[in-house]
Parts: sequence; C-alpha cells; structure tokens
Amino acid sequence: MKPRILLTPSLDEEGKYSLRPDYCKAIRKAGGIPLIMPFKESQLISDYLTLSDGLLFSGGNDPDPLIFAEEPHPAMKRIEPGRDMFERKMLERALKLQIPVLGICKGFQLMNMVLGGSIYQDIESELSDHIKHMQQACRDYPTHSVHIVNDNLAAKTLGTSSDFAVNSFHHQAIKALSDELTEVVAAPDGLVEMAVSLEYNLFGVQWHPEVLEGSAVSEHIFGYFISSAQAS
Repeated sequence: MKPRILLTPSLDEEGKYSLRPDYCKAIRKAGGIPLIMPFKESQLISDYLTLSDGLLFSGGNDPDPLIFAEEPHPAMKRIEPGRDMFERKMLERALKLQIPVLGICKGFQLMNMVLGGSIYQDIESELSDHIKHMQQACRDYPTHSVHIVNDNLAAKTLGTSSDFAVNSFHHQAIKALSDELTEVVAAPDGLVEMAVSLEYNLFGVQWHPEVLEGSAVSEHIFGYFISSAQAS
C-alpha cells in the first residue's frame, strides 16, 4: 500500500483552509497518498497518527514566538497560533512513534523550535550581512546557490554532494540549530538551508522543493521521504 502522508494547511483571514497544490502533487509523484489535516480538530491527533505513515509541515505564516518563549519582533507578520500548537503536538507524538516528518520553509523553522532550536524573526534587521532570501521571481525559479555542509547526508537525502541552486521565500531563518538535527546544506551567508535527523526520520528544508518540478534534487528529497514513510 502507498504510504499515507498527512499535510498541515494554513488558515486564511477568512477562516478558510488553504494549501498550494504543489505539495500534494510532489507527494503523489513520489509514490505517496497526500491527506490534508484540519488542524482545528486537535482532539483527533491520535486518530490522525494512526492513519499516518508520514507528516509534512508545509510553509505558511510566521511562527508564534510566545509559544517558544520569545517576544514578537516588530517585523513579525501574520501568525497562526492554533496551527503552531497543533504541529507542536503532532511532532512530539510523531517522534515517539518514529513517524517520518518533512518540514518545508516555516515547517522546518517550527520543527527546529519544537526541538529546542531558535530562529531569526527577521533576517533583514537581525543580520548585517546576508543575501536576498525573499525572491522577487516566479516560484519555480532558483535565485541563490547553496553549498553542501555534510557530504554523506547530502548524498543520501539529496542524491548529490555537489552545490546547487534553490528558490527562496522567507524573511525568517534558523538561528540556533537544534541539537537533534544535523546541518546538511547552507546558504552563501551561512544560514541553514537543510538539516536532518536520520535517527528520528526528520527532514527540514528552507527552500520550496515542491515547486521545483524537474529538479533531480527535489525529486530525491520527496523520494527519500516517501521511502522512509513506507519503511516506518
């Protein structure tokens, strides 16, 4: 049976769930079955996990800093506290059950914070030397390069140990990486672009591989994630 991957959507200002179809398409293409979770149903977390072979925490609005014992930065944008608490509970239980988790963009940042790491709430004002991470180009166009930090993990999870280029849509980023995660890829300014824990089947990427259709690296990320879900 194909592995079932549960995805978290966002909640827009009108109270409607929303999720870009690229996530589901990437999962289907890699051999999984995408299932979208309504996170307001937090009492169903245990039931969700019995249906799940893997979890995907998608991109979205800024994490709520108060949940992670930080005050809000003046540049903080819209937050979704309900979604953040839901994903936190999901991740904590997934770790105990050894369910693979893939975090993309905001999903990666939240994963890192739940595991004890921290983020820059605003790259522009908190870092004096950085490249542009909020691109003004179409979503499927890579706008900056990244370099490999860990050759062995990169070869396993990305299918390459060579540098490549990624797209970029974030004003926040990993500050202190969780001790549970190992850095795999970094941006030219040193910001963490990918980290994993093979022990816990956790995979986090800062860019958006789901829209880079045709990219061998992107296909390998989802392929490796789905294979991990199938084996869990």
